Amino acid sequence: MDEKELRLENLRALFGENFSLISKQDLKALESTRIRTINSSYSLLSGIGLDDKRIIKNARLLCLNPIRILRNYMFLTCELKIKKEEICAQPSLLGRDLNTLKNNYILIQRFLKPDSGKKISSLLSMNPNTIMKNFNFLSSKLGISLESTNSHLELLTLSSQTVKYRWQKLRRLFSQNKIRSQPVILTYSSKNIDGNREFMALYGIRPDIVCLYGTSPALKRKKILWISKNIFNSDILKGYEKQEAIRKAKEFVSKYPSLTLYPSISQLEKRIKKLKLMALKVS
Repeated sequence: MDEKELRLENLRALFGENFSLISKQDLKALESTRIRTINSSYSLLSGIGLDDKRIIKNARLLCLNPIRILRNYMFLTCELKIKKEEICAQPSLLGRDLNTLKNNYILIQRFLKPDSGKKISSLLSMNPNTIMKNFNFLSSKLGISLESTNSHLELLTLSSQTVKYRWQKLRRLFSQNKIRSQPVILTYSSKNIDGNREFMALYGIRPDIVCLYGTSPALKRKKILWISKNIFNSDILKGYEKQEAIRKAKEFVSKYPSLTLYPSISQLEKRIKKLKLMALKVS
């Protein structure tokens, strides 16, 4: 058995049935990587908390010196106070050049001053020039304040073209000041915005309630179903009474959209007594 076959056999032993999930491109890179390097990096990544499928999605990490992976992990967790869960969600950070991570963090600190609670991991792997370009577009072209950007760092991960397109679409619904004061809406996909606009029109809900655009219409329909069953007892009624209960649920949601469609179902469950009292006002 030649060296290439040994490496492939080693990968099969590591990943079992998941071996087939490795892409051809990654497999080619792994075929030229020493078995000792692959095994050491695999053990380290597993110890950090990555499962096999996530390791396979980031298989190039197995080609790296495990010392580099460990060095990045220590920098991210000890110096930047980034949680292990965030690193596991974005393992590509472990393969980035350490100087790039440091320079990006210095850049982020300089004009955003994020505290340890901010999720900055998505910015650390970006090109510093892209970060500055996106920041300048948000502040200079759209007039979004430093404080607003600092509260929604995910805005900096979006291209200026994407933000511009969403801005133009949202201007049909909101004033400039409304978007600037709540720029999180720029992080919502155009598909979600359009779907919610149609949903709100169908239920007679004002389209300028920003908080409602954060969840899909499908989830809102689930909440309406929950309300019809748990507030108006539609699940134990039949015929006309059942249809009337569903109608009241829809009317209830239209009357109190922020209180019924924005909270999660678990939050609605906690407020069920209050919701039932409010429902008495629906005829």
